[in-house]
Amino acid sequence: MKESCPTLNKQKGLTLIDLMISVSIFLIIVTIAIPAFNSLLKRNLQRESTQSLIHLINFTRLQAVETGVEAVMCPSADTIECESDWNLPIMVFNDSDGDRARSESEPLLKHLTIVNGRETLSWSSFRDRDYLHFNEEGTTDYQNGTFYYCNGDDTEYKAQVIVSKAGRARVVSNRHLRDRC
Repeated sequence: MKESCPTLNKQKGLTLIDLMISVSIFLIIVTIAIPAFNSLLKRNLQRESTQSLIHLINFTRLQAVETGVEAVMCPSADTIECESDWNLPIMVFNDSDGDRARSESEPLLKHLTIVNGRETLSWSSFRDRDYLHFNEEGTTDYQNGTFYYCNGDDTEYKAQVIVSKAGRARVVSNRHLRDRC
């Protein structure tokens, strides 16, 4: 018969030093990750807002071409009157009477919010109009202009969308941005 060795009673767990080292490493990682994550969120918000704007411009232009009736895109809180504050939701409608205002006989095609919170959107156009319109050929009748997107006080996350007289919209590359934030 074999003689049994006394077994040592080992307890498994963390010492205070192990816990302090683990918490320190976790805090260092979190300290590095949070600013990078915040930057990623702002960049994605900028891309999403500018792409939504381009899609809305293209939708408005397409509506004018497909229906053969002028289409207007403008900011509006009540979906009836165009306003000058592009931070409001933007409506799109076919302007069959050509007065650049939506009447009850003109259906609302879209009503979309592009910017929220600290973001801002502004429009500067030739002839200083507060709306963007497309004729039945898909052009703007010499109403070219630029949308300026800003993300709060952070000028790193800005964008510009240029609309040409031909009605085409494009995002300006970062090296050609004009400062309007």
